[in-house]
Amino acid sequence: MEGIWEREIIPALIDYIRIPNKSPAFDPDWEKHGHMAQVVEMFSAWARGKLKAFPGAALEVVQLPGRTPLIFIEIEGRQAVWPRLRR
Repeated sequence: MEGIWEREIIPALIDYIRIPNKSPAFDPDWEKHGHMAQVVEMFSAWARGKLKAFPGAALEVVQLPGRTPLIFIEIEGRQAVWPRLRR
């Protein structure tokens, strides 16, 4: 994790704020403009790369018609962790 903030997160945030993505409340034509789809793809690609470190992890983009997308990430727990948490 050392250095990830400077190497990856800050540059990703800079790229993110360059995209004029707005809430549907401020951009009624958000689907037509495609900015939100661009942001979702950018984050999903970054997250998929990170999820490779977690066997069994999954990322799914879920979107109902006319609704904003949801990025669903699932990382399986490990049974070996539970005995340490009970102490």
